[in-house]
Amino acid sequence: MNTIEIYADTRSVGRCRDNACGKRILWAEVVATGKKMCFDDTELVAIRTRYSPDRRLIEEVDLDENHWKSCPGAANFKKRK
Repeated sequence: MNTIEIYADTRSVGRCRDNACGKRILWAEVVATGKKMCFDDTELVAIRTRYSPDRRLIEEVDLDENHWKSCPGAANFKKRK
């Protein structure tokens, strides 16, 4: 299982903007990059937790829950070079 660490205090629920999808998704900030990532499971379960040096709760979650793996319009959101 591939995992990724997110900050627990950045979780927020939204909706995919793709017309073919429209699914409710969970957004959270990735610890390593500081960028937001979306997940299919709005009730995403942490596999492990720990605190950062500045006392923020970090959750390790299943990367396979990433919304881009299941979204029919994922290619529409890719950055163009």
